[in-house]
Amino acid sequence: MGEILRHLRMLAGAEAMLMASDDPQAVLSLLDLVKRHGMQVSLKATALLAERERADREGPR
Repeated sequence: MGEILRHLRMLAGAEAMLMASDDPQAVLSLLDLVKRHGMQVSLKATALLAERERADREGPR
């Protein structure tokens, strides 16, 4: 488990690079994983996660 958390910390530190990714769904999934493991994510990432969760609840428009 320690190795997983070490990798998550590394990924959380690379958030700015991930936010520039061409695959926003992959970025949101990764940020969600980081958040679930208690790591800090930026306010922007938190807002994106909240938007995705809202969209998931409401379904396609």
